Amino acid sequence: MNSKLTGLLFIIITLTFPSLVLANDQVEINCYKKSLWDIDGDSYAAEGATAELISVDEDKTTKCPSGYVKSTGDCNDDNASVHPYRLESAFNNLDDNCNDKTDETEYFYDSLGYKVQNNSFGIKVKINSVSVVTAYIEGNLYAKIVYQKLRDSYDRETDYVKITSLTALTFDGGITYVPDTLSAYLTLSGLSRANVYRARVRFFKDANSASIGTKGHVASYQMVQEAGSVWYYSTTTDTDYVTSKARTKILTRALRQYFDQQRGQVGQEGNVDPNGTRYGASYYEAWCTEFYSWSAKLALEGISNVSSTTSMAIYFWNHYYKNDSDILDKWARADWLAMDTNDDGKKNHTGMVLAWDSRENKFWTIEGNTGNRVGIRTRGMDVVYGLGHITSSKVK
Repeated sequence: MNSKLTGLLFIIITLTFPSLVLANDQVEINCYKKSLWDIDGDSYAAEGATAELISVDEDKTTKCPSGYVKSTGDCNDDNASVHPYRLESAFNNLDDNCNDKTDETEYFYDSLGYKVQNNSFGIKVKINSVSVVTAYIEGNLYAKIVYQKLRDSYDRETDYVKITSLTALTFDGGITYVPDTLSAYLTLSGLSRANVYRARVRFFKDANSASIGTKGHVASYQMVQEAGSVWYYSTTTDTDYVTSKARTKILTRALRQYFDQQRGQVGQEGNVDPNGTRYGASYYEAWCTEFYSWSAKLALEGISNVSSTTSMAIYFWNHYYKNDSDILDKWARADWLAMDTNDDGKKNHTGMVLAWDSRENKFWTIEGNTGNRVGIRTRGMDVVYGLGHITSSKVK
C-alpha cells in the first residue's frame, strides 16, 4: 500500500475514536437519605441514622449525591439551628451543637492570638450561662483555669480569680459578634517560652460571700459553670528569636481556622468555604498540605503555592528529616509533619506540629483535611514519615 495512503488511514482511524475514554473508578461511601434522616434540612443526618452505601467517582468522595447528606450527629432533627459544628446560642438552655452540653463556656480565637507573650497569653471566653451572669451581677463570680503544656499533658491549675468585668463579645477588629452576648477576658501567665498549651475555664461563686470583708472569712467556692468539653489552644512565643516569632504567627493563624471549623465555616458542610476551598484547594481535592502552606504563607518565603507532600518535602529539603531520632531531636512547634496514614511506606498526609508529648510519646498536631475538617490530633511515631524543620532562612 502507498505509504502516504497508509499514513492518511492512520490519521482517520485515530480521529474516529476520540470518545474511548475510561470512566473514573467508582468507590462506595456512606450517605444518609435526606427524606428519612435530615428532616430539618440542615445537612446533618439525625443521630442513629442508617447509612446507605452509594457509588461515587473516587475523586469525589467528599460529597454525597443529590438527595443525600454525608454528615450525621444531629441531636434534634426538628430544629435546623441545632447540629454539630456550630456555636452555642447563649442562655437558651439548649444543646445547640450536639455535644451533650447546655449553654457551656466557649472560646474565641484571633488570627494573631490574644496578647501572646513569652510567658503568657490571653483567653477570650464567651459566656452562655445564666448562672454565670447571675453570679457576676451579684459581684460573686470567680474563675479558675485548668491547663496543660502539650509537651507533657499534665494537669495544672491557677488560683481563683475574681471576675470584675464582663463585656460585649467582640473579635475580628472590634466587630460585635452577637448583640447582648457577653465575654470574659483572662490571662494565663507563668508559662514557659515557645510552648503550646491548652486550657479550660471553670466559673465559681463563693458560698460564704455574705461574710466577705469580715474577720475570719473563709471562701467556699462552688462551681456555677463546668469548663465544657472543648479546650482552648494557644502558644507562648520567644521575642528574642525571629524564627520563634514566625512559628507563633503560623500557629495562631492555623488555630483560628480550628475555631472557624468549630463554628462550621470550613471543611465538611462548611457554610462559608466548604472543604478546603479557603486554602486554595478545589472542592473535591485533598487539602492537608494546602492548609499548612496557607497557614504559613504570611511568615515563610516561597511556600504559598506548595500543595503536595512531595513538593513540601522539596521545600524543606535542606532541613527535612526522616530518621526517628532526628525527628525527635529537631522538632519545634509549627514544623511540617509528613505522615504515612495508609501504612504503605509512602507519605500521604500533612500535619503541623504543636508539640511532642513526652508523657504519651505522641505528637500533638493541627491538621487540615482530617475527616475533611480542621482538627487537633495526637499522632504516634508509627505514622510519622518525616519532618520539615523551619529555619531562619525561610522566614520573611
